[in-house]
Amino acid sequence: MAGYRWRTWIRMTPQDGQSETLDLGNIFPGGFTASGVLTAAEPRYREVQDMRETIERRLRPLRFGFRPEVRLRFDIVETDPNAAVLAKIVRRLMDPYWTVELSLDDARTYREVVLREAPSPEPFGGKTVAGATHELRVIAKEAVREFPDIRIGTSW
Repeated sequence: MAGYRWRTWIRMTPQDGQSETLDLGNIFPGGFTASGVLTAAEPRYREVQDMRETIERRLRPLRFGFRPEVRLRFDIVETDPNAAVLAKIVRRLMDPYWTVELSLDDARTYREVVLREAPSPEPFGGKTVAGATHELRVIAKEAVREFPDIRIGTSW
């Protein structure tokens, strides 16, 4: 079974300043010796439509496209020096003076995202001493008209 992984980047830009770009694959590299791991970047495409009903009681969907939504899952151990990066991203997502953009295709296509769900730590094996899994959900501000061709190297 062939597989691929998303190359995840985050760009955070204040209203009146220089942007900061983070390669999450380098910050949370994975592997057996790494202290923090980005274990999943899972995009989903929710249809954006409005259902209308005609006078004859027939449904008439008005379709506007698809809204990308991404779930990022991190396994972070207590000693990870990069654990503060995740908190920084969430703070920027909550700050109205910052724009946060996400790329899954190695920084080729960025989409502005907003926070859908903040991370809640789930302890490894029920014990917080070892670390926890943190799941962050973001959703794109803009809908896309067409369903993307999902392959390696294509825009998400």
